Amino acid sequence: MGNYDLSEFTHCEIRFKSDTDRKFELLIEKDTPFYLPKFRASFPASTRDWETVSIALAEMEINRMGQTMQRGMDPRLLQGIQRIGFILADKQEGSFRLWIYYVKFY
Repeated sequence: MGNYDLSEFTHCEIRFKSDTDRKFELLIEKDTPFYLPKFRASFPASTRDWETVSIALAEMEINRMGQTMQRGMDPRLLQGIQRIGFILADKQEGSFRLWIYYVKFY
C-alpha cells in the first residue's frame, strides 16, 4: 500500500502469464474501503505463455461495488493512489494462477 501519483502517465503495461484463459481485471484504488469507487480495466489471458498488454489509463472504468459509474476518466484522478491489484473478473469458480512479471506505467 502506498500513496502514488500516476496522473502524469497515460498507459499501464502488464507482462503476465496464467494457467487459464479467463478474464482478469487491473484495479487501481484511491481509497481502500470496498464500497468506494475504483478504477478498472479488463484483459484476457489467452495463452499459457508470457503476454504483454497495454491499457490506456484514460479509458479505464470508474466502478463502485461492481457497477460501472463512468467509462473513461480524467487522469488527474490518478493522484493519491493507495493500491494496485488484480482480480479474476469472470464470476466463475475455480482455481487459477496469475504470474506478474512486471507492471509499468508510462
